[in-house]
Amino acid sequence: MPAAALSWGARAEPARLEQIGGLVMTACNVAIAVGAMVGGVLADGVGAAATLAVDGMAVIAGAVVLGSLRRAGTGREHSAAGSAPGT
Repeated sequence: MPAAALSWGARAEPARLEQIGGLVMTACNVAIAVGAMVGGVLADGVGAAATLAVDGMAVIAGAVVLGSLRRAGTGREHSAAGSAPGT
């Protein structure tokens, strides 16, 4: 994911690569901190089995979101390519 975000940022704003890199790294660090905090609260409050169950649900939810974004992005690319002059 960070490589895709950096690639997109480089195409969108090539003059701001350092800022884009900092933003991506900040997002990654925040995600790690939030995951550690939620996992710690679950492990202390409910137990390790609940933590693993929530982790599994988060992985499945993330896969569904990324899959839907990929399908949505693919559809736009094909429609844009088909509307180009001379095609």
